[in-house]
Amino acid sequence: MGERDLAGIFAFSVYAAVGFAAFAAIHFSVAVSYAGRFNPWLWLVLLLAVSSFLFWMMAYRRQRIIDDVPTSTIAGAAQGYVELRGIAAPSAGNSLTGQLTRIPCVWYRFVATDATDPNEKRVADFGSRSVPFVLRDRTGECLVDPGQAEVVCDRCQSWVKEGMEYQEWSIRVGDLVYAIGHFSSGGKDAERYLLVQAGHTLAAQERDKKDYVARYDADGDGTVERAELAAAREALRRDAEQRYTRQGGVHTLGPSPDGRPFLVLNADSRSPARRYRWLALIHLLIFFASIGLLAHIWI
Repeated sequence: MGERDLAGIFAFSVYAAVGFAAFAAIHFSVAVSYAGRFNPWLWLVLLLAVSSFLFWMMAYRRQRIIDDVPTSTIAGAAQGYVELRGIAAPSAGNSLTGQLTRIPCVWYRFVATDATDPNEKRVADFGSRSVPFVLRDRTGECLVDPGQAEVVCDRCQSWVKEGMEYQEWSIRVGDLVYAIGHFSSGGKDAERYLLVQAGHTLAAQERDKKDYVARYDADGDGTVERAELAAAREALRRDAEQRYTRQGGVHTLGPSPDGRPFLVLNADSRSPARRYRWLALIHLLIFFASIGLLAHIWI
């Protein structure tokens, strides 16, 4: 699953661990009778009941947050906890391509599995990476760092080649994205972004040496010295700041100070709340099933 989402991947891991423990308990009980002694089933089902209830709470909380927070435009968003929807675009100084597909993206997760033996697949390599990106709608731009967020991406590209199975989940440049978190204008993150953008512009202009020297060589000695470079960077920073002033400043979206989830989701589905609604239902069904099993074992 292409996600870094506590309501999803952590729950899957716990359920898998409980399933493995149940499988081990079945084999153990064949050789050793636990009647009148330690009963592993009681504790396994109890763990399943507690875990599924906690996971239901996590998924339900995210569903309610997405349902209760209306989608705002970037220009009209209030300072605080908001939901934005827009197109993912690269930010200045930050570029990324998928580990396997080499397609421009802002976040990816990949898994490479050795599938030469269909009965025993082995993960050969895996990993994920992200870069800050610009979320853009018709009213403005907002800087988002998915490295600090819970990322959910349902789209996966997979293929098999020479006995290896490859899978890559990615949020690509140009994708429609939902982002829910703390919206703010100005501050240290905004100032840092303006400086990065100015430096990125300077680096791009430096490729044309003749124009670069003519533009920034204030004393006419044929070189751009450190003081002239600093003045050029500050002028570009002010130009960028003036451009962003028209949309109300440099906007950033990040973790909420009150602990509410910071979520970045690809918007392939009609509503990101639907995902958590289904997860909450599944966890709740597992909880009630485990309660029924507990009653059966206890009796």
